[in-house]
Amino acid sequence: MEKKQIKIIEPETEEVTVINNSEELHNLFEELKKESDIIHRKRIPS
Repeated sequence: MEKKQIKIIEPETEEVTVINNSEELHNLFEELKKESDIIHRKRIPS
C-alpha cells in the first residue's frame, strides 16, 4: 500500500498542515467536530 498524506492549507495564512498517519487524522476530526458543535450552539437562539 502506498503512503499517502493529507495537506491542509489555511486560506487566510496559507499555513500548511501535513497529516501522515491515521492518529493525526483522527485528532483532526475530533477537533473539527468540537468546532462544529460550538458553531451550532452559537446559531441556536436560547
